[in-house]
Amino acid sequence: MSSFHLEIITPERKAYEEEVDEISVPTPDGIIGVLPHHVALFNSLSDGEIKITKDKREYFLAIGGGFMEVTGNNVSILVSRAVH
Repeated sequence: MSSFHLEIITPERKAYEEEVDEISVPTPDGIIGVLPHHVALFNSLSDGEIKITKDKREYFLAIGGGFMEVTGNNVSILVSRAVH
């Protein structure tokens, strides 16, 4: 399976940065799943939980609201807070 670069940034620090296989993020309209080669997207994010899948393992981060940008095989997430 191919992967993409994920970066999660808060005002204080870079909370997460790795190559991942899939993510699911909370938006005001529901959960969005992102896979490699996803169409370009800019979306607001709601308070909630990001699920990150890497090498068949799942990781979770609780986040405050923010924004997500998907371009090519890069996903940048800017949030008010992120906690493991």
